[in-house]
Amino acid sequence: MQLFQGKQQFGWTGIPCGTLTLQISDPDEVDRTGESGTKETDRLIVHRKHENNASCNCYLLNLTYKRYKSNSMSKIDVKDLIVRAATIYFSRYGFHKTTMEEIARHIHKAKGVLYYYFKSKEELFNEVLKQELGHVKMELSKITRSSKDPLTMLKEYFIARFKLLSTAVNYHETLKADFFEKYDFVKDVREDFTEFEHTQLTNILTQGKKEGYLDIKNVESYVNVALMLINSIELPLYLQNKYAEFENVIEELVSMILNSLRSYKK
Repeated sequence: MQLFQGKQQFGWTGIPCGTLTLQISDPDEVDRTGESGTKETDRLIVHRKHENNASCNCYLLNLTYKRYKSNSMSKIDVKDLIVRAATIYFSRYGFHKTTMEEIARHIHKAKGVLYYYFKSKEELFNEVLKQELGHVKMELSKITRSSKDPLTMLKEYFIARFKLLSTAVNYHETLKADFFEKYDFVKDVREDFTEFEHTQLTNILTQGKKEGYLDIKNVESYVNVALMLINSIELPLYLQNKYAEFENVIEELVSMILNSLRSYKK
């Protein structure tokens, strides 16, 4: 956007008289996002006066240019801005088709700013993945902390788990790590999620056995087999987009398996 001195005439209709302020980060370009990380920003103050002219319904604009100091974005804000932008690009284009340049351009930052917060694209992807799985863990924890009986809790856990992960598109890409070494950098994040699930299922089954809801002998073995089963069907469900097709079947299968483990003492 070009800055003007004095008065210029523009065809600007439908806007009431008053004062309009636009914040820009460059004298020649409006920062449309409204998010500027620079220490100094520019303010363009536009004074409008309606020109009553039968032949032209327009405004006379008196534009004045003023430079002022503004608070720079905090490191937390900038980092969050980067992660949010990266989430959009990784989700849409995948890890390997997304570049750091694209993410930087999206938030109007230099590429070097991204590398200040994240050493590599792999590290940035891991942060995106951690936050994505963090949401899944939070929702699943609500189920395991409820006061429902262990059988109901277990059923809700499995159904919610498959549903939540069906929209975790960055997690879907990590499933490729089982086949391609170039995805090894997600190993720690995946192992952390597996450990979380192991703990949650162990707690539910232990409680179920203790309270007489479940007729099982070895909790650890059941947990390990359960994790192997649910992990084995993730590839067709998510990478082949079969979840919507089999969602109802999954619920029926979960109910059938849990009924087989039910203790008839309860």
